[in-house]
Amino acid sequence: MTKAPIRVWLDDVRDAPDGWVRVFTAAEAIALLEAGGVVEISLDHDLGDEATCGTGYDVAVWIEEAVATRGFAAPEIHIHSANVVGRERMQHAIESIERLQRREPISEGEKLKIEIAPGVLDQVPESERDGLMEELEQIFKELRPRRPAW
Repeated sequence: MTKAPIRVWLDDVRDAPDGWVRVFTAAEAIALLEAGGVVEISLDHDLGDEATCGTGYDVAVWIEEAVATRGFAAPEIHIHSANVVGRERMQHAIESIERLQRREPISEGEKLKIEIAPGVLDQVPESERDGLMEELEQIFKELRPRRPAW
């Protein structure tokens, strides 16, 4: 049985438009995304107490990570937040999600620096080290550094 498409409105203050399911916390939004069927989501940044409610940015980062690591199909994402800084942070995450979905290569400035702790490679047989390093490079090729939580 196919789930009915869901449009999620994340906001602790504003009522949802007709046809949208209103949720109040980042955890509620993420639960709906995980359950499947969400075709569109609109994010507010400030949801009250950040420690208990999270932020719209938390949802955007969850989607970004799910797309990067699990091939999650992101819904259409909108921002309706009045918080200028929060809006900008979410917009950067959305741009990253879009890049990941198109599987565009990472720009030179976003490349991830890989450092292996001393002694770790000593545990890998020498004959397998080159293959391991190539595999690690391939894995990290799609990733980018996490955005700072400013």
